[in-house]
Amino acid sequence: GHTELERAVALENMLGVKVDSRQIVLSHTPMQMLVDKYNAMEKRAVLCIGMRDCARVAHHYGYKRAISAEDLSREHPHATPFVRWSMDAKQDHPVFETKHVAETALLPVTAVFVMNDSPDWGRDIQLICDVVSLADARPAGVAPHGARSHVTHQPRHRSSSQGVDVYFCNPDFLWPNESDVPRFGQGAFRSALCSVYHELTGKQLQYTQFGKPNRIQYEVVRGKLEEQQRAAFCMSGDDGRNDAPISAFYAIGDNPAADVRGANAAGPGWVSVLVRTGCFQHGENDPVDTAAIVADDIALALDLILPKLRMLHE
Repeated sequence: GHTELERAVALENMLGVKVDSRQIVLSHTPMQMLVDKYNAMEKRAVLCIGMRDCARVAHHYGYKRAISAEDLSREHPHATPFVRWSMDAKQDHPVFETKHVAETALLPVTAVFVMNDSPDWGRDIQLICDVVSLADARPAGVAPHGARSHVTHQPRHRSSSQGVDVYFCNPDFLWPNESDVPRFGQGAFRSALCSVYHELTGKQLQYTQFGKPNRIQYEVVRGKLEEQQRAAFCMSGDDGRNDAPISAFYAIGDNPAADVRGANAAGPGWVSVLVRTGCFQHGENDPVDTAAIVADDIALALDLILPKLRMLHE
């Protein structure tokens, strides 16, 4: 649940060097490109899956009616009956006023953005299945005009076709942390959601996948780097080199299935670099997603990359 600026500041503090937010591409960064599309749909909400701050990030991107799964569940407790809220849980939101959250929770959902790992799979799978499969795109217990269906007994109908768009930003099935075995990631949540949705409706969930190894992530990175190169040439007075192509993009990562696979498929100029600090820790190289360069860590990877870059520019 961080913006690109917040991530840049965190890296500055960690590395002790200046980091511009324009240098940051997060897994959910491509979702900025969809703001105009969904803001054009008046009186429609976008549901943000992840920690509560994900809705704040969506608001920062420009979405007018973003709501977190936590807030939607709080507003419609009958939709997620197994969720137990603490009586002293913080109710206020750092961005949205209480009235804004209540109003947004009554709107039909037009898109679901899975922006981070779900902290409550049961709650979030239930809410997503509701808004995607029900004809009015609202959670169970909420009928048109805000009347509750369990009180008015208005029938709820499943939609014959999927009218709500679903986006995921990270396909990683596993991710490494302090445990001795990698943990389930957003890719595992997606698999669980798709399975439950198919069992419920008999249909395959239609979705768009962002994040590595998908090519769009690398296209966003390339665009940002080319923009920064043009700006640097303009500042130096060397406008004649504005359109000079970048000679190479070295993509360093520790997950062969995401980082290496994505770089290998990103097109000309991309060079995959695998480090032994995450999912990959042993062996000469990954046998399935084989990297162009392998090193024990980022520092050693740079020792191998920098001489290659000097040779390109000699």
